[in-house]
Amino acid sequence: MWHAARHIENGRMPFRLKPNALTILGDFILLAGCYALFLHWQGRHWQWALPLGVTHVAMLAAFRLYRANLKYLNLFSLQTLFVISVVGVLAAQTDRLLNGNFSAADAGILLFAQNTLTLVHRLFWYFRLNPESRLKKQGLTPIIIYGAGTVAHHLLQDLSTEDLLGKYNITAIVDNNQEKVGSHVGPYRVFAGNELRRQVEKYQVQEIWFTMPATPDFLKSVMDSLQGISVAYKVIPRKLAQFAPDIRNLRIEDLVQRPEIRLNPQPVAAVLTGKRVLVTGAAGSIGRELSRQIAALSPARLTLVDQWEHGVYQLEQEFPQENVFCAIADVRNERRLRDIITAEKPQIIFHAAAYKHVPLMETNHLQAIDTNVLGTWHLLGAARKYAETLPAGEAIRIVNISTDKAVAPENIMGITKRMAELLMYNAARVSEGRIKTVSVRFGNVLGSSGSVVPLFWEQIKQGGPLTVTHPDMERFFMTIPEAVRLVLQAAALADASEDILALDMGKPVRIVELAERLILLAGKKPHSDIQIVFTGIRPGEKLKEELFWEKDSVKTPVPFIFRSTTDLKQMDAAEFIGLLKAALAEDRSRSWYKDFFLKYA
Repeated sequence: MWHAARHIENGRMPFRLKPNALTILGDFILLAGCYALFLHWQGRHWQWALPLGVTHVAMLAAFRLYRANLKYLNLFSLQTLFVISVVGVLAAQTDRLLNGNFSAADAGILLFAQNTLTLVHRLFWYFRLNPESRLKKQGLTPIIIYGAGTVAHHLLQDLSTEDLLGKYNITAIVDNNQEKVGSHVGPYRVFAGNELRRQVEKYQVQEIWFTMPATPDFLKSVMDSLQGISVAYKVIPRKLAQFAPDIRNLRIEDLVQRPEIRLNPQPVAAVLTGKRVLVTGAAGSIGRELSRQIAALSPARLTLVDQWEHGVYQLEQEFPQENVFCAIADVRNERRLRDIITAEKPQIIFHAAAYKHVPLMETNHLQAIDTNVLGTWHLLGAARKYAETLPAGEAIRIVNISTDKAVAPENIMGITKRMAELLMYNAARVSEGRIKTVSVRFGNVLGSSGSVVPLFWEQIKQGGPLTVTHPDMERFFMTIPEAVRLVLQAAALADASEDILALDMGKPVRIVELAERLILLAGKKPHSDIQIVFTGIRPGEKLKEELFWEKDSVKTPVPFIFRSTTDLKQMDAAEFIGLLKAALAEDRSRSWYKDFFLKYA
């Protein structure tokens, strides 16, 4: 009370009605006044003006006409205003309609008065009180909307509704459809796509919002056309929630992912729904996404295994379902794996636990061998022990997550993953149908732990420079969800047993180009605002990766999945493991292990 009194003493009100509330109040006074004068003029009870005014305003509110600024009223809004006025006029003359004394001229006068007064009143508040309608644009972020379709129309209404026009100044709308060029979306003229740079420079635009379907090639062409200009990019989803546009920043995934492909979900659902599934390395980037997509298919039991304590804790928080069990276990501990598999009785195992960082594994080769080779052998051993207890005709299916580095391997990581593939193949080959295995190869995934993209983002936050090993370094990239979807499709291939499958990774991406795109996405200029420096190729790295999915392979019924025809090599896995363990006891050199593995690989 004291604070309120002090505000009044100082000549300030403790609160102020918002423009929308004032518009509602003003509409009621004007409409009720019209009804009162009209009823009085006809010699009737003017007191009916109050309920008529309240009902009229309530109908306007029910149709959300107080939630959008007049500047963005579309034809539907104007029609709604008119129809509600007609209903109000008819309601005011209900008795005359029943008595046959209805006067069209009187109704027309009331209709004209109501619409004129409400429109003038809204214009008054629009220019006087509505903060986002001020003619001055200082302090507002200038933006361009790319796309003049339905999404853009809805976006303008949503911007008005959510008071976002107090933050943004729409300078133009751009579209590549020549039929739309020169037309208007709301009050904004539509310009051709080739005029984008001129509009950006003219209005010093800071953000571009895409409201049209945008392929990676299209997005790249837009960014190339604005080279040297600091602009942030945002994407508006095609399906907008009413009055709640989900505006997100353009991501690097938008620039490298292939056009969306439609895959038949039925084979995957048939393999996983109602089944008992186990995932190793479940706290990693690929393992976690595998867990999400598998959980969505309603397995009977989902067992998530990882040796990272905090990662397992996060899995427990993300998957609280009763049919999900999270276990701390290291694939290097065969006894622990055997206990889990015996207790959980999985029908399908996805083996994603591995060390995958190429330079790190060059300097930590023993850890790579212990996890990628012996860990895989331990998993196979535990699965084999459990498979022996199954009824005749039943088998365990194991899907091994492999890598493109296993093709003609030159580094420790690639070599050890290649040996994991061979262990999988040969374990299934001698299991008499008790174990069915398939290895799935794919390249780099965007945003995974240890990938280059998070590193670049961190370097950008620090102001640079971005470190690239070589100007001509190229890699294949795929988004994590897309890679996992294809892995699940590969697992569902009916004839995929004792196979090595490879995912089509699309076009290679130059790492320096990736770095430049990320800088542009951050609204900075490459090589000026943020520098890019070349540090030299690291141990174990290749300059360019091979088209591993097309080499000595055939297509499968699933798009983007190929089957290798030459990489299946028979070996005595038990003898190999025995020799490896003996060598580990003798502490051999890294080069010795490379030569030893390559004899088999």
